[in-house]
Formats: sequence, structure tokens, C-alpha cells
Amino acid sequence: MGVPLRVLEDLTAFNDALFHRFRFKTLALFATTRETERATAFVKTEFPFIDELSGPEILAVTLEEPRGGYWRYLRGSGERPAPDSIHALLDEANRSASTKKSLMRDTLSYHESDPPPSLAQLMRSLERLDLPVRPPFVILFDISERNVWTAEAYAVVAIHDELFANVPWMKALLQRLFFSIYNLHRESGVGLDQAARRALVARHLSPFTDPSGVSVMMSPQPRMMFGQFVAVHNSVSDKDVKVLITVHGINTTGKWQKDSAPWIAAEGWLPYPVDYGRYRVTRFVVSRHAPASVQMRILAAIEDIRNDARYRKYRDNVSVIAHSFGTQVVTDAFETYQHLMSFDKFIFCGSVVRADFDWGRYFQSGSLHGLLNEFGSRDIWTRAAARLRRYPTAGAVGFAHPAVVNRERQLTHSDWFNRSQFDRVWVPFLRT
Repeated sequence: MGVPLRVLEDLTAFNDALFHRFRFKTLALFATTRETERATAFVKTEFPFIDELSGPEILAVTLEEPRGGYWRYLRGSGERPAPDSIHALLDEANRSASTKKSLMRDTLSYHESDPPPSLAQLMRSLERLDLPVRPPFVILFDISERNVWTAEAYAVVAIHDELFANVPWMKALLQRLFFSIYNLHRESGVGLDQAARRALVARHLSPFTDPSGVSVMMSPQPRMMFGQFVAVHNSVSDKDVKVLITVHGINTTGKWQKDSAPWIAAEGWLPYPVDYGRYRVTRFVVSRHAPASVQMRILAAIEDIRNDARYRKYRDNVSVIAHSFGTQVVTDAFETYQHLMSFDKFIFCGSVVRADFDWGRYFQSGSLHGLLNEFGSRDIWTRAAARLRRYPTAGAVGFAHPAVVNRERQLTHSDWFNRSQFDRVWVPFLRT
């Protein structure tokens, strides 16, 4: 049974389900183009073999499905779906999937695979990433922090297209490649710096040659994340790439931040979640502002974006989505460190910031270009915050400043985080 595309509307992303059930250490991305026909045909026809060969430690995906591969195996939103809905089918399929083998690619094929990119399209992306390689190739990412979107590239294996025509030879080649990765994981352990890791990669993959000439490059490119690769591949130019900071609310670790990361990357943007830990309700009651240590998390994120080679070329296009107490954290940090910060857009939902906050000075100075304030008529928590603090909050009545876009809906405090909301409301606002 095929699953229609509308299934994406209210499901959270694969990223969460992935790490609850699997412990992948490497992501192997197969990059082919329409012009590399032999490689494309091999990957499509032999992917079950690749999938099985890569085992439980390696997640294999293909470039012609930048939103497909394992990314299509999504987990339910947590609410109990109607028994006859398509979401019930998805939930059941995902609950029963405990091994890679049970996640066959055609199980939930809600749409056909995207065609491979053209050679010119892919080469433009590779140039923007300073990645000196031509397709077909396999790029390996180290998933060291249980977050596939921040996985670092550590090796690129470039293979001649002609080699893929020899199926037995290519199978043997891939077998050796994955065996090398397993050995690398066994030896590397934890705590190795980048130089030591590169040395291990070189030792395992340097003998990786064949009579026709297979070249292996030991990460000569600047630092690059998997999320950055996806963002560049899904955007036309660097000026279209946005760094999207997300800040969670009180007494939570922001599961929605992880869920929305694939949606952000698929727009050609870089997800940057800020986690300040659980902030107790009692502290919120006694203080009207975020502590300096929490505000510093926002400043540290801005400094990281400015200085880290993976982000700095996009540093002039930074936006924020914040929820609940996270909106107070962002506002306080912006007010404290305004001489060090500037942003494109803010999106607040369930905000506890006072409704009469003066945003005008930031719009006039050009340090902020727009603010969308989403608030729910059924949000009891922002109204409780208003009573505790004895002033109206933006999550209850909206911001008073006329330049702020206020949008009231019949929602509760945490109803904002779904694919439909992201695609239909937040993306258009962030793009204008």
C-alpha cells in the first residue's frame, strides 16, 4: 500500500526514531548523477545488498533521494491516530522495525525517488562546499553525537563510473570499504582528535585501490556537516542558505528541535538547536528574566556561527524560532548583547515576553528585520505567566508594536510543532 505525500503534514522526522532504535556510527552517502548512469543503476538495483552489507553501524543513503532513503521512515507525532488513518499504518510499521533489514526501502514508498541531479548541478554544490571531487563518489560522515545533521565528513571515496558496470567487482569493492569502516570504529574508540582520526582513516583506506584506479581522499576539504551538505544541495546559492537557531521552552529538552531538523535542512537551511537544559518552573516564578548563564548560550551560538568554518559564510542570514521561555531567553540575550548580535527574522510561539516590549529600536537599527508572534487562544500557560508576572504577555494578547506580525490561532501552548505549520506558515515568513 502506497502512502500519500500528505502523510508528511503532521509526522515528526526520522531523526528521533533513528536513534531510539539504531546506533549508527557512520553515514555513507552515495552521490551519483544522471550522467553517471552505471553508478546510478548499480545503486538503485543493488541497494538491498548495500543495505545488508553496511550492517547495524552504517546508515547508507543515496543522493538522488535528498528527502528519501531512510529519511522517509518517519515516526508518528505521539498522539494516537484514528484506527483507519494512514498514520496508524505508519505507526505500526515503525513500531515493528527494529533492524535495518525490516526497513526495506519500498515498505512506505509514498512517492517515487527523485531523479539523480545533473552533473552541472552537483558540481556547483561541490564547489560551494570546497569539495574537490567528481561523481560518482561515496562520502562518509561520522555520527558521533547521536545527531545525523551535525555528523562530520571524514573521508571521500571517488570511484570511476565504469567500475560500476562490473557488478561482482563493485560488490567486492564495497565489501572492503565497509570492512574498513568497521575496523576504523573498532580502533578509534572515543576522544580522538581530528588529526588522529584522519590518520586512522588513512591507514584503513589507503590500500583501497584497484587496477582501474580508485582514488581515496582523506578529508582535505574544510569541516563539513551532513546538514550542510543537504542544505547546499537543496539551495541555489549561499545567499539562500539560512542558519536557523531553535530555542526550546521551560522544563524540557526541546524534542521538537530535533524533529524539525530534517525539515529545515530540506529547505536548504542549517539547523542550529540551542539547548540550555531544564529550567525549573520555580526559577521562572521568582525571576522575570533569563539568567546570564542561559543568555550566554545565545551569544555563544552567534560567536560559533561567526567563527566556525561550517557556518560563517551564512552568518549574515541567521533567524530564530523560539518557544515559551525560550522567547524570553532570546529577547533578554538580544537586549543584553545587542551590540554583538543581528538577526534576519524571529518566530516566537507561546511567548512569555511582555506584550509592550519595544521592538521598534531593533527594527530601526536594522539588527532585526521581522518578527512573527504566534499565540494560541487555548494557551493556558502564557495566561498563567501573565498573572504571575502581573503584565500581559505576547503569548496571550500579542505584541503591541505595529511592525510585529501577530497571529492568533485556536491552539494550546505546544501545538505549533508539525510539518504543516512549518511549511505553510514559518517557511513563507522566513523567505520574505
